[in-house]
Amino acid sequence: MNEIHVHNVPRKEYTVQVVYAGLDDEGPTWQEPDVWNIIIEASCAATAMQDAVKIIATERAIIMTDYMTAENVMNDKTHYTYEDIEEIRQKAADDGVFQSWLMIEPSSMQVCLSEDLDTLRDLTAQSISHSLEHVADEVEDFLKKGTTNDDA
Repeated sequence: MNEIHVHNVPRKEYTVQVVYAGLDDEGPTWQEPDVWNIIIEASCAATAMQDAVKIIATERAIIMTDYMTAENVMNDKTHYTYEDIEEIRQKAADDGVFQSWLMIEPSSMQVCLSEDLDTLRDLTAQSISHSLEHVADEVEDFLKKGTTNDDA
């Protein structure tokens, strides 16, 4: 039997951003994306990402439990029969609450050391700016190629 003891693994603060934007064809679409920023201490980026996803899943489940009051499913009733509860559960299932909201995969996931966040945002902004500056040149080059089938 192999046995390894790990003690005092250093932890650092990470910022994890997870976005649910409904970009795929299978899930819901939103006018505004559902963005989660989780600041978490972890031993590495992968662990930070994994723990953040668990936290978000828990929070989304908590939010989902308010579905009945948010959608006026309960209709101000204070007493419910088993059949009433089953009807509410079935309505939630029919509306896709479980499948299309709780189980939807993130559209984007990012993780970095929190201390590097501003630097990484600046680098991203510079990269986007550089790309935008050269879009016109790229389009012009593409159009200069004409309708030749050289790339086919």
